[in-house]
Amino acid sequence: MEDKRQEDDGVDRESLRAVEVPSGDDAKAEAYLHEVSCIALGPYEIKVKLDALKTGLTFTKQKPASKVEAKVESPEDWLVSTLKDLNG
Repeated sequence: MEDKRQEDDGVDRESLRAVEVPSGDDAKAEAYLHEVSCIALGPYEIKVKLDALKTGLTFTKQKPASKVEAKVESPEDWLVSTLKDLNG
């Protein structure tokens, strides 16, 4: 009976391949982005695609600051402040 269920699930067993999990963090991140991209660009429902894109952006883009406190009197003050930040 289980064989019948596997035949009816619509999965092409011939096309399945084993996936090797990368060992390093960079390799895992690259594999993750590849899979998310495949889902986002693949033949899936729009909700699935949007969820994949949201997940990808959540883990790859830095969230914007919620509040910026800037007290700049003049462009020169901003430049001095920026140079201080860059130089440590």
